Amino acid sequence: MAAVVSFKEELIFSRLIKTNSYRPMLWMFTIRFFLQWWLASWQLGVIVVLRMITLILLANAVTITSTLDDITEMFLWLMCPHRKLGSATENLAFAMSLCIHFIPILIAILNTLLDARRLRINDRPLIDRLGIIAQP
Repeated sequence: MAAVVSFKEELIFSRLIKTNSYRPMLWMFTIRFFLQWWLASWQLGVIVVLRMITLILLANAVTITSTLDDITEMFLWLMCPHRKLGSATENLAFAMSLCIHFIPILIAILNTLLDARRLRINDRPLIDRLGIIAQP
């Protein structure tokens, strides 16, 4: 069990430290900044982008440091009004907490697989990568 946890933490923290994992969000921040600059002012654009970055980093910190039980309890607390209406909130809260808890792990595994694929593709000749010659 300890080996699985250390592997999971190693995958997550190695991806959080690298700035390449945040590169796709750079476009979103840039577009949001220029939109706010165009509609209001550049100061508001900076504030909005900094708030978004802060929220994303805090969400990463919460998913890494919280246990599955804590996240499930939080969703159960948020769904109290639905429970009064008669809906079964326990299963829904558990499913939502599983999704949120395992998103960073799945992203880390996906990035590892993409890195391995990128290394394998670079080993092949250029003609094979382009697919010009049909192989029998």
